[in-house]
This record gives sequence, structure tokens and C-alpha cells, in this order.
Amino acid sequence: QDQRKFECDICHATFNRRYNLGTHIKTHDKNRRKDFPCHLCQKFFDRKHDLTRHISTVHNGERAYACSECPSTFSRKDAMVRHRMQKHNATA
Repeated sequence: QDQRKFECDICHATFNRRYNLGTHIKTHDKNRRKDFPCHLCQKFFDRKHDLTRHISTVHNGERAYACSECPSTFSRKDAMVRHRMQKHNATA
């Protein structure tokens, strides 16, 4: 059973916590400050955490999350969970 109860009115993404929804909503603001540049490409990020994740997954190719049902691997846990739900009818 999915416990996600906070939904973005813009893109309908859902979150377990109100704080996560609030953080997500900021991503829709085209005027938000992006103070964390990637020195390996031309992208900028508004949170240091996002820059760090970008470097490890995009530039270093880290894929730390493996599907328990098939050989697929993912750089983010949410992507692996979504894959399992969509491809293997698993529950969250």
C-alpha cells in the first residue's frame, strides 16, 4: 500500500512528507537560484546534495540500486522502486 499523501498540483508527483513536496515544488520555479555548478559540464543545481548526486550518477556512473527481480540497476532508489512496481507488479 502506497503511503504517499502529498501531491504536487503542477506535475502530480507524490511524496511521503510535506517537506519533500515543498522542496519538490521549488523545482518548478524557473527563477530559483542555482548556486552549485558542476565543473564537469554546464549544469547548475540549487542544492549541494543534487550536485553531488549528479556527479556520482552522471559522471561517475554509479548505479547502487539493483532490482531483486531482474538484472536492472539504478542510480536512485526511487527509480528502482518505480521500476519494480511497473515491471514486476511489486509493492512499495
